[in-house]
Amino acid sequence: MDPSLQLYKRTIDGLAQLHKGVHRRWIREGWPDSPKNKGINDLLSRLDAREKELLADLLEHAHDGGIHCALGYLNDQMAIDGMRIVQDGVEMAHQPFGAELYYDWKSRRLGNAWPDEDEPDEELEGGAGTSA
Repeated sequence: MDPSLQLYKRTIDGLAQLHKGVHRRWIREGWPDSPKNKGINDLLSRLDAREKELLADLLEHAHDGGIHCALGYLNDQMAIDGMRIVQDGVEMAHQPFGAELYYDWKSRRLGNAWPDEDEPDEELEGGAGTSA
């Protein structure tokens, strides 16, 4: 595979997997016990299971929104202002499939295959709502 395309795919897939964090579990079970987290845990203790799941969904949407906005900014910088992302001397491909960074990220986040592949990756299948 072309190294610039490989870097692109690795970057997008890495970002697509970031949703697999601890926050959903912490909302269910409580934040780590510390004085700094007391207010959060006090709030969580007053919520029922359904409300905790809704809160976890909101937090996940906010997290995804931040990634989406950042990718939109980076895509514009690359398309309009000539920004390039380089790792170990390899310049990352820009829109190798004709779509913006955030579109490819969202597609992979949902578990879809890359346009040049037949099957989705097992690690990314399931997409949204599969957080720990």
